[in-house]
Amino acid sequence: QPPTTTSPGFHILIKFPAIIADILLAFLLFFLLRRWKGRMAGFLAAAAFIFHPAVFYDSAYWGQTDAIVTLFMTAALTAFALQWTAVSACFLSVALLTKLQAISVLPLFGLLFLTSGWKTLLKGIAGFSLTAIVVLLPFAIGNTLESVMHVYLRAVGHYPIVSSAAYNFW
Repeated sequence: QPPTTTSPGFHILIKFPAIIADILLAFLLFFLLRRWKGRMAGFLAAAAFIFHPAVFYDSAYWGQTDAIVTLFMTAALTAFALQWTAVSACFLSVALLTKLQAISVLPLFGLLFLTSGWKTLLKGIAGFSLTAIVVLLPFAIGNTLESVMHVYLRAVGHYPIVSSAAYNFW
């Protein structure tokens, strides 16, 4: 019998990518803080993140996918901090293609790339563009560019309420 949307296996399958992203985020935080502040700071940062009730609630209980885009944004910032500018731009591109709310960090990365010199800026533009092309190419085959971009450009205004009763600037 095929699984239904009410079966436990279905719920695990749907929530699994976000849970994995949360675990990878904890490792990334450990790596960052260990590098800059020491091993204990890395453990504390990873533990504070992974055992935070909101992390459990958002991914494991509710099944939201915010952890995935957060992982890509954090990886982009980490790569930039390590001076891997092309890799940073690749992660930023994937973050934006995963969820358009990642546009909120675009001004920060724009400032970082613009103030780092023209070579860094060119590497960033190349990494960002190549990643976007590689990711979008399978969707564009057999379709027009307009039909692919329709998903991104027409999503605005699709839902009448962006975040009902939320305390954020969206």
